[in-house]
Amino acid sequence: MEELYWIWLAEGLGAEDRYVKPVLEYFGSAKEVYELANRDTLREMGEIGQKQARALCNKSLKQAEKILKQCEERRVGILTYEDSRYPEQLKEIFSPPLVLYYKGTIPDFSQCMMFTIVGTRKSTKEGNKTAYEFASQMSQHGITVVSGMAEGIDYYANKGASEGPTPTIAVLGCGVDVVYPAHNGALMEKISKNGLIISEFPPGSRPLGYHFPIRNRIMAGLSEGTLIVEAPKSSGALITAHRALEENKEVFAVPGSIYSQNHVGSNRLLMEGAHPVMSPTDIYEVFHWEVVQTPNEEKNELNLDGLPPAERKIAEVLQFHGQLFVDDLTEYSELPGPQVLSALMMMEIKGLVMNLGGDVYRLLS
Repeated sequence: MEELYWIWLAEGLGAEDRYVKPVLEYFGSAKEVYELANRDTLREMGEIGQKQARALCNKSLKQAEKILKQCEERRVGILTYEDSRYPEQLKEIFSPPLVLYYKGTIPDFSQCMMFTIVGTRKSTKEGNKTAYEFASQMSQHGITVVSGMAEGIDYYANKGASEGPTPTIAVLGCGVDVVYPAHNGALMEKISKNGLIISEFPPGSRPLGYHFPIRNRIMAGLSEGTLIVEAPKSSGALITAHRALEENKEVFAVPGSIYSQNHVGSNRLLMEGAHPVMSPTDIYEVFHWEVVQTPNEEKNELNLDGLPPAERKIAEVLQFHGQLFVDDLTEYSELPGPQVLSALMMMEIKGLVMNLGGDVYRLLS
């Protein structure tokens, strides 16, 4: 089974190893590395570290067999570097993952418009709202949103995208069978059914701190561009932005107040040449994307006759905007907050609206 050799090679070299491409270019495939790599052939190859050489000379398959068995038991898919479904975009980065473990459905990466949205874990309410709304709108326009499903901005990016018709991709810094953070269970389950969860770390891998900077190169490499919603001076999201720049990808940032610590890093990116954005349209224009209107975006023909004035107004606002946070719904409807909440409760009972979570509502009919 070829997967066994790819797992052996991935475990031997380790994630983000600089010798991944040289080894593959010299030997050809993981099985050939297993069969042909020895002290003599590695000496002939020349470009290899001592640690990596020792790993490639170790022909034990026990760890690879253990991982393969775990994948079978936990229903985790395996996507290897030589698989025809493997994204060509990742083959172009400096150190591509040799194996991707996944749950969900592998899309045709060659046909996807992919875009990454990331930001700080200690996000503000406004940052969460921005990530959610950008991701939701992009999903409605046929764009595959990629994020890390971590706390904060990443969570809201994957969540917003998961509410739309275009499947989202979550790239984890742990095993795809590990729920992290703990409250992500429902979102993970939803994405595994309607999108894709991937990781280069085997099943059961804990969310160790050093895993996240490593996985960031995958988020940057998959997409044509990366948006930083909020990022303090030392945010991990800036690593994703810099990885994107290293791979000659476009980087975008949402401008923020100069007095906001959550925007120190993202504002710095803007000073260094990142594209400032106020809406998804600003992103589409850079790539000359002709976005599509999906069925979910078509306005419902809703019979509003007989509804109380407040419910009617809320229905009209949601009919126009699609889905909104309660705060925005209050602003657009020009109704008092308590009246909006009361009306929404009655509309939920009547089956007219659905709470998508995070105080976001949309019409059901």
